[in-house]
Amino acid sequence: MKSPLFNIDKQLQEVGLADSAGVSIDNFLATLSYNFVEYIKQPEWLWQQVTYSSRIWDAVRHDADRRIWLAYESVELAVYGARENCGFIRTYRYRGSPKAAGVPSEQAFMRGAVEIFNDEYSLINSLQTESTIQFFRQWRDEQTRRYAAHTKMAEGRISNTSVEKTYIIGSGEGCLVCGKPATRYAHSTVGSNAAVMFMLQLCAQHQEEVQAHPSVLAFMNIVFSMGLDLSNLVKATSIPKELIDPLAEYLRASLGATTVARDDRENGVHLTFAYPSGWQWKLRLQSFTDYAYVLMDPSGEHRAKVDSAAHHPDVPFGPDHWHVNATKKVKRDTILPSFTYGLPLFDFTLLNRIARDKGAILPDGQS
Repeated sequence: MKSPLFNIDKQLQEVGLADSAGVSIDNFLATLSYNFVEYIKQPEWLWQQVTYSSRIWDAVRHDADRRIWLAYESVELAVYGARENCGFIRTYRYRGSPKAAGVPSEQAFMRGAVEIFNDEYSLINSLQTESTIQFFRQWRDEQTRRYAAHTKMAEGRISNTSVEKTYIIGSGEGCLVCGKPATRYAHSTVGSNAAVMFMLQLCAQHQEEVQAHPSVLAFMNIVFSMGLDLSNLVKATSIPKELIDPLAEYLRASLGATTVARDDRENGVHLTFAYPSGWQWKLRLQSFTDYAYVLMDPSGEHRAKVDSAAHHPDVPFGPDHWHVNATKKVKRDTILPSFTYGLPLFDFTLLNRIARDKGAILPDGQS
């Protein structure tokens, strides 16, 4: 199976790098490269990318390690070599308007080309050496080991929350900013129903510095000189009270509940979502680090609970955790990482799954 071509335009526009130099564009994409390991099929060491923007194409072509013309296909490639923080050899090509990019004719290109190959097959044969394969596989295996915890966090968020995509952003063995040993990570999530989580690989010092920013995107804005206007971005520690009611109604529909009741107390806002089956979700929302979600059966018995109390230091990715069997009728509860945010807008994915597994949500047509 031939490797797919990845369109880089949207990613670069979202982070404000579409007008950057080619080397900056490639450096940023290299920090994301491990995220694409499982998608590259053949050859495994070659990451092929495409742009429809003449501006981006001019930049990556200008700074490329090699410029190659594929004569039979009449395609120009900008090639960047593998390096410590990216084991892939990376190629870029243009598929926009030839006039907009000033793409030369074959004859014009041949006069100024550094290298000419008959087709992509012959180019791959030239690049595919034993050292190329070995370098890529050593890099991939090292990144797999290094990002094991990040990957588990990403998988947990995708499974239990509305996160649909994650990007692990790192730089070889070291901190993304300074290159010192990276022992920490920071993350932020944007969106709601189809949220995206960004995770940065950092040292202890720069993980602490990230906390001063409203999100890791604001921190990345400085690190990568993106030039984004994020002045209106505010870091919140809890859900603003004026947003509770519209959030509650949104959650009522998302959870399939019939009614929702609100009760403001000293220890937070309490929301009760009732199902036709008689089951209830009770949510206590004090802050993103102080919250609890409790599922109760018609008799009032606790059947499952998700909360942020730091009572289980042995549970990884805490303190947020999930009591799978919260009822007193079970002698030993199963406690798992919940990967939740304390923001039900993201967390209702897990709440829905728990409610269905416990039988709180009845099959269609039953009441």
